Amino acid sequence: PVAAFSMFSPLVLFSLALSWTSTCPRPRAVLLSIYLTGLGAVYAPGADGVPALVRPLSTPAVTPSVAICGSGCPVLFSGLVPGYVGLYVLNVSVPSSTPQGLSVPLTITQGGFVYSQNVRVVQQE
Repeated sequence: PVAAFSMFSPLVLFSLALSWTSTCPRPRAVLLSIYLTGLGAVYAPGADGVPALVRPLSTPAVTPSVAICGSGCPVLFSGLVPGYVGLYVLNVSVPSSTPQGLSVPLTITQGGFVYSQNVRVVQQE
């Protein structure tokens, strides 16, 4: 799984299905959905080139972890997105104690591979 890890810049969405980018900040204490590729082998794999199934869900053989500014964020689900080929999702709970900043590192770790991208985190009222 680590050798096959080839994640490209992930797309990060928060629970209201609006994009979270450097110009559209994410409010704290929400759920994030991070869409990405390259998490490697899964349990309950389907046939190559065939969209992932709803039942059973395909979860990575090596569970990834997520941190924002070094603070761990619980990963509620990680696995292939049903109906898509090779697209993974990480559903993550971000604590309200997450540090704010204009360039805060979002880090995804799986096995020995680490991917980090700076994002904007601000408190929205």
